Amino acid sequence: MIYKIGTLAKKTGFSPNLIRVWEQRYGFLSPTRGQGKQRLFSEDDLSILCYLRKELSRGRSIGELAVLGRENLLRDARIWAAAQKTISQSKDIGLAKASEPAIQELIIKLVQAAFRVDSSTFKQVLNYAFSCFNPGDVINKIISPAMVEIGKSWKEGRLSIAGEHMASMVIEQKISSLLAIAQVYPQTSSDFHVALCACFPGENHRMGILNVAYHLASQGMTVVFLGNDLPFKDLEFAIANINPQSVWLSVTQPSVYRRHHKELGNLVHRLKPIHFIVGGQALSRENKTLHEAGCRQCLQPFILPDDLMKLPFFGHSQNKEKIT
Repeated sequence: MIYKIGTLAKKTGFSPNLIRVWEQRYGFLSPTRGQGKQRLFSEDDLSILCYLRKELSRGRSIGELAVLGRENLLRDARIWAAAQKTISQSKDIGLAKASEPAIQELIIKLVQAAFRVDSSTFKQVLNYAFSCFNPGDVINKIISPAMVEIGKSWKEGRLSIAGEHMASMVIEQKISSLLAIAQVYPQTSSDFHVALCACFPGENHRMGILNVAYHLASQGMTVVFLGNDLPFKDLEFAIANINPQSVWLSVTQPSVYRRHHKELGNLVHRLKPIHFIVGGQALSRENKTLHEAGCRQCLQPFILPDDLMKLPFFGHSQNKEKIT
């Protein structure tokens, strides 16, 4: 959309004169000119001014912000907008209302650190988040939306692959340590249910299944995490030796899913009554072959931990005979 300066002033609360002064002095606004030579501002200009309004209300100065330049201001404005959207969609209303500014700020700082490939700051922000909130809330309300924005920025070419890899590596290390702690100190006394977690063969994105593994462990299950790119013949060998009650598999790439879903269906059919659960971004609709084989499919969007707790493995953890 295109805005005249008067409309922009009404939407942002800044006077037309101030907007003109900032445009001429700092250069972070980039209006075009209409037929009557009037200034015409873009949606990006509006985003920058809304972000400046928020930052100025927190005590920062326009000089401090202006030195960032248009590109960096626009980047931070988009990150802030994405964080706001995540908070507004939060199902945990109590957390969203009580801690919205803090959560937004942490999401923004994580994404900004990824843009700079600043692992030191990224780790500091992450550690601070875990000191303020319980691990489940940090994973679901801070890490997940931050990684969604990081992944989106990388796909759009705005974020380097180095920044994406750094963020993924740090977070995976943190969740892996949380998973180890949850295994040592389970939150329930029912440690009879063994859950095996892994990725499809050819699938290297393991963030999602690592999150699932942590939530399973926090519910008292014994989790065996086998990581990414696991061939199904090796999965079957592991199942024969570990004898799990459930097997959780993740796949994010549609091409990988199409290549291996029939093989998975045969495996599920052979290994009944073990429960197989498959999820990930590659699942947009239910697969008939897997359904008929008895494999539960977690279709997108799948929200942790809300949708996880609706599965039949929870709610009766104190009684082995009642496990579905």
